[in-house]
Amino acid sequence: MIFIIIIMFFQEVLWMIVLTVGLLGSHCEGAISCKNENGADVDWFILYKVKKGFDYVYTDSTNHNLRKTNKDVNNQAGVLANTLKPYFEKDKQSSDFGFIAYNDQPPPDGKGVSSTHGHSKGVVMIDEDNVVWLLHSTPRFPFSHESNNFYPKSGERNAQIFMCVTLKSTESEEIGKILTQDPKGEISASFV
Repeated sequence: MIFIIIIMFFQEVLWMIVLTVGLLGSHCEGAISCKNENGADVDWFILYKVKKGFDYVYTDSTNHNLRKTNKDVNNQAGVLANTLKPYFEKDKQSSDFGFIAYNDQPPPDGKGVSSTHGHSKGVVMIDEDNVVWLLHSTPRFPFSHESNNFYPKSGERNAQIFMCVTLKSTESEEIGKILTQDPKGEISASFV
C-alpha cells in the first residue's frame, strides 16, 4: 500500500521531469548512452529506489509507464550497472572517452555534507558522439570506478532517485557551465 502511495505521490513530479528531459534530448546512438535493464540504449530514464530495500520503480524513453522491476538497484546487470559500464571499464574505451563523477558525500565514508555548496551528486560520461549525465541522490555512489561494486550498502535505508539523460556531445559545454556554477564536493575525473 505504501508503495502505491509513493508512486502516486511522485508520478506528477516524475512526468514533469520526463517532459523536461524529453524536450532536452533527441535520439542519440553511440558508444555511451543511458541503458535499460536489457542493456539497450534509451534517451533517458528515471529510477526511484524505494525506502528500506533495493526495489525500485522505473520509466524510460521507450516505455513511459512507471513500473516495478524484478531486479534490485544494485544488480550487476541492471539499469545502473548497464549505464555505468563505460565508467567501470574505462580502460576498454576509445581515446575520446572521459568522465566526471561528483558527490558531496563521496566514497568511502560519505561524511561531511557542506552547507556552503549544493547538495549535488552525479556522473557525466562523454565520448565523441554522446554525453551521458546521470544525476542522483545517493551518498557514496558510485562506490568506485575501479570495480563494479558500485552501490553502497548505506544506500539501502533511504529512498533515492536517479535521472539519466543522453545528449549529443555538442551539449558538453553547456553541462560544464552548469557544473562549474556551484562547487560539487569531491570530484573524480579522467580522460582516457
